[in-house]
Amino acid sequence: MSEPSDFGAGVWRSRVLEFLDGHAAVSGRSQATWGTPYGSDLRLMTNMGGVPTVHYGPGDASLAHAPRESVPVSELLTAARALTLVALEYCGTR
Repeated sequence: MSEPSDFGAGVWRSRVLEFLDGHAAVSGRSQATWGTPYGSDLRLMTNMGGVPTVHYGPGDASLAHAPRESVPVSELLTAARALTLVALEYCGTR
């Protein structure tokens, strides 16, 4: 069972918007957003480490950790470029 985040909605929203902006900047289209029916270790980083976290990445989650798991190269490149922009923005170099 995942614990709820201790961060306020404003901090979470700003992190999500950074990723959405980065994705749109490199792909020319909006990134879909949704909640997930599964947990992850990100809750530990948030609640125990004090680090706001966001799940973001390429691929189809329904194929994750399964025999036919795969990720289209184009989605991998888009995610890598978006993450680069988010890191540059966070570091103040963009």
